[in-house]
Amino acid sequence: MLEAITNTSDDAIFAKDADGRYILFNPAAARIIGVAALAAIGHDDRDLFPADVAERILIADREVTATDSPQRYEEVLPSQDGNRDVEVTKVPLHDRNGKSAGLFGIARDVTGAQGGSGRPAQAGAGRGTKPGKHRHH
Repeated sequence: MLEAITNTSDDAIFAKDADGRYILFNPAAARIIGVAALAAIGHDDRDLFPADVAERILIADREVTATDSPQRYEEVLPSQDGNRDVEVTKVPLHDRNGKSAGLFGIARDVTGAQGGSGRPAQAGAGRGTKPGKHRHH
């Protein structure tokens, strides 16, 4: 049932282990960034994105694990069709003993839906937003 949900969702659904490697990457996630879903498994963001984008994602991931709380923010991701504006929610994962085991997330492509531009990301934009609602550009 879980596989059917992740495979048919229009939203990107992903999970990462404690080392930041993808352990789940659904077809919608693959479509957003233009890679094969299976090709992302076992890789981290530095393997999938340009260095500046990967660093922004890793900073957001560290915030989720450091605060041990869900975080919601907006991100601009490069794709084969130009930049995509996505709303991302990330939630920490724990093992049976309560130890941090990674995170999972859901990302919705909102390009054009909220005035999204599809323009290149601007370095440094979005600083100073409230915790839990971040704009990473």
